[in-house]
Amino acid sequence: MDIAYDRYSLIINGRRVFVRSGAMHYFRLPSEKLWRDRLFKLKAAGYNTVDLYFCWAYHSPEPGVYDFTGVRDIRRLLKIVEEMGLYLIARPGPYINAEYTAGGLPGWLLAKDDVRLRNRREDGSYERCELYMAYVREWWEQILPIILECPSLILMQIENEYATSEVEPDYIQELYDMTRELGVTVPLFHNDLYAAGLYEDVVDIYAFDNYSVTSFETNWRELNGVFSILDNVETNFRPFCENRPLFVAELQAGWFGTWLGYGYDLIVEHLGREHIGLTTKTLVGQGLTLFNHYKAIGGTNWDYTGSTDTYTSYDFGAPINEAGVNTERLYEAKAINLFLESFGLEATDRVESPKIIAEPAEYLYMVRQNANRPEEQWIFLRNLTGNPAQVMLDTDLVVSLHPHECLILPRNVDLKSGDRLLLASAEPIYQNENILVFRGNRPARIEIETSRQDVKFLRHDVPYDLQMEGHRVILTVDAHDAHEETIVHLGEQTVFILGTERIDHLWVEEDDTLFVGADVRLSDGHYGLRNPLNPLLIIRPDGTLEPGKNPKAYSEPEIPRLTRWKAENLAPALTHNHEFFKVSDRGADFDTNGFYEGSAWYRYHIHGKPETITIDARHIWGAFLNGKLLAEGHHLTLIHGDPPSIPVTVKVPAELLVRDAPDEPAELVIFVDGLGHPKGFHDDARTPQGLLKLAIDDQDVTTDVYYSVGFSSYALTEHGPKQSPVVRLSTDFLLDLPENLHCPLGVQLASLDYERINLYLNGILIGRYWRKCQAQSLYYLPEGILQTTGEKKNCLELILMNFSPMINLKACIPEDDQVVLKPYGVFTKTRR
Repeated sequence: MDIAYDRYSLIINGRRVFVRSGAMHYFRLPSEKLWRDRLFKLKAAGYNTVDLYFCWAYHSPEPGVYDFTGVRDIRRLLKIVEEMGLYLIARPGPYINAEYTAGGLPGWLLAKDDVRLRNRREDGSYERCELYMAYVREWWEQILPIILECPSLILMQIENEYATSEVEPDYIQELYDMTRELGVTVPLFHNDLYAAGLYEDVVDIYAFDNYSVTSFETNWRELNGVFSILDNVETNFRPFCENRPLFVAELQAGWFGTWLGYGYDLIVEHLGREHIGLTTKTLVGQGLTLFNHYKAIGGTNWDYTGSTDTYTSYDFGAPINEAGVNTERLYEAKAINLFLESFGLEATDRVESPKIIAEPAEYLYMVRQNANRPEEQWIFLRNLTGNPAQVMLDTDLVVSLHPHECLILPRNVDLKSGDRLLLASAEPIYQNENILVFRGNRPARIEIETSRQDVKFLRHDVPYDLQMEGHRVILTVDAHDAHEETIVHLGEQTVFILGTERIDHLWVEEDDTLFVGADVRLSDGHYGLRNPLNPLLIIRPDGTLEPGKNPKAYSEPEIPRLTRWKAENLAPALTHNHEFFKVSDRGADFDTNGFYEGSAWYRYHIHGKPETITIDARHIWGAFLNGKLLAEGHHLTLIHGDPPSIPVTVKVPAELLVRDAPDEPAELVIFVDGLGHPKGFHDDARTPQGLLKLAIDDQDVTTDVYYSVGFSSYALTEHGPKQSPVVRLSTDFLLDLPENLHCPLGVQLASLDYERINLYLNGILIGRYWRKCQAQSLYYLPEGILQTTGEKKNCLELILMNFSPMINLKACIPEDDQVVLKPYGVFTKTRR
């Protein structure tokens, strides 16, 4: 593929392309079925590019070991990208951030003290590390040849959001040179988090990130300067982008939820659908032709992929949510994508047009002119207030502006039909040679210059007025309600003015057939409808209309109840089974013992009668002396800047030291459950987990270690105590969903009063609950791991953790309504 560029856009195989990209994390979608489903939905929503991080840690469990099989089969993933007809933006790190544990750097790399991660000291200054660069090269030698097999690769990123206190270019330059040595020929970029022009002179295309809303305590709609960076992109960056296009590598399409912070319901409600529309259109008004919505597709922190600050869901408030359900934010993005694909704003210049007068003037955001056809202009009107407004354009065109929106209106635009769209007070959304579609959510005046004189109304749900002035057709209509439409034949061209719901549920097929009325396009050739009684409409490429075939009303799918729970004691360390422990001379934190994530038991034999025991552990821990709880705690170093470690010192009750035999030592057992590593943005990826310090009467001691990340290597049922700090509940269920329904499922936890719960589906960790975090109670069951055809039972396990009081195995069986399967949505399928 031939990739060139100039100041306007990428030029791919000789054709200008407006890159409309959405980010997807394949490592948060643990099955090929999910990759195909989400990429299909991305393409159906008008995106032409997918942005993919490639995660070093996900593929390299040990030094020199690389896994590209199963859910790590990158070749299969990129084949699907190619099949979908999507371009690829590749981001192979080595550091990716992504709220991934350690930012995607492998655990084994963290354990090597002689490796300076990202060539940065702890104070943020630069110092090259030969060993680190050697490991980076080894990773790139594995991943880059696979990426280069993808014929749709158009851009590649080196590093991610990198800067040092000196802003030295050495590391980025070395990565640039290494990439070229390894055969990469496409343009290279680095994303500048600070939007300050960092490394613009090193890379081919300068890119920056923009997250305009990261606090959800104040309504962003009421703040001044929210879009101050976006409003000055052309002014600030054009001086060093004279010969390359403007590019936002991460344009906010959501935000991540945190253990002790925001949940996704709040994030989605706070941003609304307005935010993605305002930010994207604002950038188009600045002449930008490359954007990447981060993230367009939500995912799940299954296994131990999430960093310390994120809980299980990585929904991100994304347009396509964690369960693959389309949201209103996707519909807003889809309308923008269809517009950009249809009307070609790949090469425009900002102009001060004396012919365009706006009153009040403050609502005129920008005027852009087609670089090849100066008479064609696009008028950007923007209302950042919470009140509706009216703007008078050119002394006679009244435009209604809703609160918090940006409109892109045409002037003298040549249509594919051969006519000319002289002006309109409503946004055009889509066109082909015979069809022109407008969004009718406001009163509209549309003027078209045409040689055709035969005008015929097929449908008009709202009052209208039609005038013919020579070759000019002037159509005026009132605002349309959500499901209303006006359809007019203008010679061989058909003009559609559709209400918001009709625009939201408009889909363009590969043959330019329009299907109106469905919530989602599905990769198996169906459309999905929440309400199967919605009127459906098929618009053929020539503009002819057909009623859609409404599917029969569906019955709610039969979702099995979760019963027949079995409880097992998972605390072998409290039963004096010594065979599970090993002596570690490398310390007790997870990384130095080689297991990086999960949970662990520690054991120490105490001789004599100490007065105090000091414990420092991350993140959630309980200490037991001779099987009785001694102390418990939480070390909440979850976000950079939190207080440093604070050890806990407890007095030892004499009665806990009593053993059956006078000379038998007391047994101290400590259980620690980790929450992951920080994402390493502040060079804190090495923040350890596990037992960091144990002191008996102020004397440091070392312990034996038993690693139990999967909680499945040992269980006590018939023997041992019936009270335990760690218990496994398990059940199985058969799921047989009807083929005519699309029904993503989650498991809902309600009123289970335990400190921590880990959820496993068919042996795979798919959820981590923490009582202190109230943001999540519904956990997605990813299709591909979840068996839905009735051919095989699903096994669900809940690992309960509670130290005070310990869990009673007989009393912990959940009630019927405490653990239930719940649909994220039910969609009946229909073909067009």
